[in-house]
Amino acid sequence: MKTQKINELLKDYEKDMLNDWHKAMGDKKISFKDSIKYIGGCAELVCRSLYLRENKLEASKSITFNDIVEKFHTEKIMDDLIVFHMNTVRKPRNIATHLSRKYSKAFVDLMRNHLKQIMIWYKAHTGAKLYGLNLDKYKERLRKRPVTTVFNNFNKKETINETVYEDVIKNERIMTLEPEEKMITDTPVYSCLVIDESGSMIDQRDKVIESHSEALSAIRGSMICKNEALFLMQYTFNFQNNLLNALSNVESNANDKIISLNSNNYKPFGRTALYDTLYEAITTLQIEVNSFKNNRHKTPKITIAILTDGVDNLSSKSAEDVRMLMSDLYEKRAIQSSVVIGWEETSDNQLETIKEKIGFQKYISLKKSDPSAIRDAFQLWSQLTIS
Repeated sequence: MKTQKINELLKDYEKDMLNDWHKAMGDKKISFKDSIKYIGGCAELVCRSLYLRENKLEASKSITFNDIVEKFHTEKIMDDLIVFHMNTVRKPRNIATHLSRKYSKAFVDLMRNHLKQIMIWYKAHTGAKLYGLNLDKYKERLRKRPVTTVFNNFNKKETINETVYEDVIKNERIMTLEPEEKMITDTPVYSCLVIDESGSMIDQRDKVIESHSEALSAIRGSMICKNEALFLMQYTFNFQNNLLNALSNVESNANDKIISLNSNNYKPFGRTALYDTLYEAITTLQIEVNSFKNNRHKTPKITIAILTDGVDNLSSKSAEDVRMLMSDLYEKRAIQSSVVIGWEETSDNQLETIKEKIGFQKYISLKKSDPSAIRDAFQLWSQLTIS
């Protein structure tokens, strides 16, 4: 295509992109359902504009939004974080309006947060002027609005129970909207705990539940917790991952959103999809780190611990996928500690292999035959978190 034709098309695309952006981000005359459509439409225009810039050719109408995202990811034009934002706003474009107005408003604002990150990236990556973007205005608006952490489950289930939202979540705020003013004098610690719930853990279930409770009590007594600078995200995993709680402030009085394991939420069975769980958890941490750094000009410290007795045997993601995400956090100097803590019968070669493959700093091997091994594993995690 001739340069003049490319420039004319790009001008039209970016004009339509900004039009959809403003409607998606704050037009009070349109419904929540239409807002979702404009959010998805704006993201697609970002992709098609980028396609035009990169290929000097207009993308065919037969090339879908998903096709373009996959192409750019393969070509390393879009990193994992931007693909995560793109895929999140792509999935619910035609979702029906929920009966609860609170639910709809919070969900739309969550999608707006993802779109905001996409627009920031596009502007930085291309150098596009995008006059009238009003990014600061929308950042401030979203920062003040409640967005529930239960939406972290949306990518997995694609539905959210209204009762859970109304009765349990209500005024909770997702971390990306901004930590409270009283804790920002300290650099926050974001701790991520990933606990094996596969079938091989069935005999250890009661010990895991008891030891987890003790470990939470230990971190609640720490000075960093008393200074309200400790945030915790927890997953269990078997053939799928289960988000126990999104990144949430740990309070000394236990009046928080941190979930303690019990016989209802910890039921070991099935195979082991460790890498898929780590991929989701680390991607979320990247989002939180970028958001805090953009708002506060400093980088949170991250601790990640895996407690497992086995190797991955099911994930669609690879160890290398996880390693790439970890490399990004190392480059940002965000990782304070990353450790694989595990129980093995004889040798520690298995844990060392996992550690090397996923790019963690160290591994700690405990003997499964030792009656105190489970308790020791959780104690090690709590010590690494608050040290």
